[in-house]
Amino acid sequence: MSNSQALNVAQIANNLSGKGIRWSIKNLDKCSSTNSEAHEIIKRNPELKSKGLVLFTEWQSDGRGRRGGKWESPRSKDLLFSIALCPGLPQKNWSRLTHATALGICQALSTKFKTKIKWPNDIYIGNKKVAGILVESYPSNNTGTVIIGVGINVNSTSRNFNSNFSVPGTSLRIENNEEPLVREFIAESVLCAIHNEIEQCKNNFSKLLIQIEELSVIIGKNIQVTLPNGKNIEGKVIGFGDEGELIMETVPESSNGTETLEISAAHEVRLL
Repeated sequence: MSNSQALNVAQIANNLSGKGIRWSIKNLDKCSSTNSEAHEIIKRNPELKSKGLVLFTEWQSDGRGRRGGKWESPRSKDLLFSIALCPGLPQKNWSRLTHATALGICQALSTKFKTKIKWPNDIYIGNKKVAGILVESYPSNNTGTVIIGVGINVNSTSRNFNSNFSVPGTSLRIENNEEPLVREFIAESVLCAIHNEIEQCKNNFSKLLIQIEELSVIIGKNIQVTLPNGKNIEGKVIGFGDEGELIMETVPESSNGTETLEISAAHEVRLL
């Protein structure tokens, strides 16, 4: 079956080149994690950083999610890739790239699927996770590198998902009445959309945030946020800050009123 063959990256690169996207696109049969491997390739070939590198793999032994979680995927069924590039943004704005990537994935899939964003880096269909993003940054004195890791469940079937996961998973195939999809088409449209949103986030991030707010599964909802220091905060999401921060309204234990908090990083976000 076509969905279990190795990805045709030459076809993807050729079609993207026709749209003016000149990223260098490579595919590995297997690796530990595309983020780690892309970082090593960039270190050996610094010129790829300014061009932009997209590294796919058919299978990864140590795929990483956020908070040290593991991203599992069967061989040659889904899309596992990393984009390594010079951000073209001041370091204080690098967090925009997570939001741009999430929006790009949603835009690309929206022709066929009703996707939503769970701040800041998970893509949902209904109440199930279909894609995740892990952005890692390597600042330096001149330009620095950002590596955007993406996993999209494309042709996984229900038996490929672990029922013990805290968030149930789904795939595009499951949501497509079990009809398999052509991974090259998905990859091409997703990369094109991510490229466009990265460009937009440099000059017009406020417009991008409006689109993200419309696609958010948590705006107006009560949530619990686990901060990087382990502290839990409960409250209602009332919007996003200028750089995509989460703005929450909480009720402090010590007062009768409410308090507005701005959160830029979280280990976990859970709907209540």
